[in-house]
Amino acid sequence: MLAISHRCSFHFSLFVVLAAGLAASLAACSGVAQQAGSRHETQFAADWSEHAKPLLFHGMSRDPGFTFWQVPNILPRGTYRVIEREHGPAGDTAELVDGYRFEVNGPEADIYLNIGSNYSNLEALDEKYIRPGSGSIN
Repeated sequence: MLAISHRCSFHFSLFVVLAAGLAASLAACSGVAQQAGSRHETQFAADWSEHAKPLLFHGMSRDPGFTFWQVPNILPRGTYRVIEREHGPAGDTAELVDGYRFEVNGPEADIYLNIGSNYSNLEALDEKYIRPGSGSIN
């Protein structure tokens, strides 16, 4: 049987190793967030913010991990992409929500989107205000 001092030093060493791993993981995540936040400048046309229309939040989806959003009927015909918009002291920023594209064929159609629950402040932006070759546009 080990003495108490040996068991305590083992647990302390284990704690130090786990804490260092957690600190390294958090540092890596913060670097990714900073890189992602800077992409908006090259993705959108200069007047994009005037043409983005908010989607209507309808709560949690039946699918785990997803939320339910409705496209407003006021959008003119066209092909739209979903963006996540953030309002900040330095101005508005936005990111494309990968894989979400839809077409509006007229005001009579109700369009609903099932989007991952890690997004908020979602808006629809006509593709003509998104620069070609930016982000994950297909």
